[in-house]
Amino acid sequence: MIKKESGDALRHRAEQLLNSLGQLTPSDGEYTPVSAMTEELRIYQTELDLQNQELQATNQQLEHLQRHYAALFKQLPIPVMVVEPDGSILEYNEAAGQAFETLSTQVQRPSLFRLLADRSDTSLSDLLKRAVMTGQDGQVEVQLRVKADEAQPFMAFAHDMPQPGTEGRQLLLLLVDRAAEQREREWMQRFQKIAEHVPGVLYQFQISASGEASFPFSTEGIQQIYGVSPEEARQDAGAVIARLHPEDQPRVLETIEASRVDLSIWRCRYRVTLPDGRLQWLEGESQPERLADGGTLWHGYIRDVTRSVLLEEQLKEERNRLANVIWGTGVGTWEWNVQTGEVRFNEQWAAILGYTLSDLAPVTIGTRMSLCHPDDLQRSEEQLQRHFNGESDYYECEARMQHRNGRWLWILDRGRLISRSPDGLPEWMAGTHLDITARKQMEVQLNQLANHDSLTGLPRRELLTDRLKQAMAQCPRRYTRLAVAFIDLDGFKNINDRHGHEAGDRVLVVLAQRMTSMLRSGDTVARLGGDEFVMLMVDLFPRSTSKWQRCITGSLAKR
Repeated sequence: MIKKESGDALRHRAEQLLNSLGQLTPSDGEYTPVSAMTEELRIYQTELDLQNQELQATNQQLEHLQRHYAALFKQLPIPVMVVEPDGSILEYNEAAGQAFETLSTQVQRPSLFRLLADRSDTSLSDLLKRAVMTGQDGQVEVQLRVKADEAQPFMAFAHDMPQPGTEGRQLLLLLVDRAAEQREREWMQRFQKIAEHVPGVLYQFQISASGEASFPFSTEGIQQIYGVSPEEARQDAGAVIARLHPEDQPRVLETIEASRVDLSIWRCRYRVTLPDGRLQWLEGESQPERLADGGTLWHGYIRDVTRSVLLEEQLKEERNRLANVIWGTGVGTWEWNVQTGEVRFNEQWAAILGYTLSDLAPVTIGTRMSLCHPDDLQRSEEQLQRHFNGESDYYECEARMQHRNGRWLWILDRGRLISRSPDGLPEWMAGTHLDITARKQMEVQLNQLANHDSLTGLPRRELLTDRLKQAMAQCPRRYTRLAVAFIDLDGFKNINDRHGHEAGDRVLVVLAQRMTSMLRSGDTVARLGGDEFVMLMVDLFPRSTSKWQRCITGSLAKR
């Protein structure tokens, strides 16, 4: 506010200024009528100079206020108008021009009353009259046309602005869009409904600059989460903090303090004890912000994760049981990303081959391929493709892999796809490695016992029959012949009777060795039983048959 200085005060200031400049006659000096008049004029001139300086400062201040008012008037986000009592619009800001499309269509001097949706409505005119007559602010709700075919409710606030030095009156009119308020109320109602259906609680948690804690806002879910009502939490957070499990309370408070200090996101999982004694696991996350008064306000959510925690514990137990089973069975496990080549082996997978995972690092799918027998890689690839194409429910292949000491182990490799990429390509696959070397060796032994004579080691009847069928099928393709010789030892019973069965067995072994030594690799000697043998010779030509017959007879006749 600009204050007007009194004449005495102004004269006193002028005298002080002249005295400081040494331009006044000293009190002990000699005064003459001329000098007195001159001094008076000098004081008067100084008074005028001071008044001019004050006037310039006042004008500058008024210009500053005027510019400030103009900028404020222009940039206010709500429609503002300067009107006369008869409704004539003298000035309006950008927000008013944007809000009322019909203002730009008024070719004559804009009239406030032409914006009325109902021209017979006098409430706006009455508001202006009351403001002028009483000089007091007033308000009224009125329907105004924002477009030619659209009206909205506005709250009109009128402020009387008398014009100094004139009898003219102007009014400042502020128009607040009630439709926006209605939309905000509807949005808040919608938010409240959504918030109440969100599992858990949406909240604001505040710690004031003096250290008091409260929940300025929380949904009704806080009652289920903590057993505390929103009203109680709004007053004081103590009841909520008291629900924290004694073992978890220090940790929760420490994480809140750390979040307050560095404004980091607060995340925490903890337990609470409800009034009925039930224990619940909760998980919360919130974003803090520093308030102007030095306090801190968090915006976030808290949800009940009791079921998830129990499931995690069950899953952990299942994993432990599975790990124990895998350890007990000695099975190696693997996971393979078919698209990237990434693999994950357990330690047992490496231990089967005499390694540790660190020995093989970095482990890739190439690690497995480098240890696999080259003759088995193609068969493994074929089985994988059949599984990838959906021709088999799982992948299974028996393949040889090289142990660290150089020997070859037989491995049963089993697995199946557990995911595919969005475009349907094989992605993650999981499976097991089982050392079946002992089983394969047993199979060889069983096969030997099943198809070969235990005394002479010669094939039995079943193996001979299989080879005979194969030879008969190959003769037409090769344009060759085969020969089958049946050999029965004469007088073999007398050897057993005279010299015993051990001597007879030695004779059979020697004969078997003689017959085997005479034949080629593709021929077969088989023992049918007792002293009966069969010789199968393949890839023969007509002239060579009699030759082989004489050779066999002569060799067997030797002592």
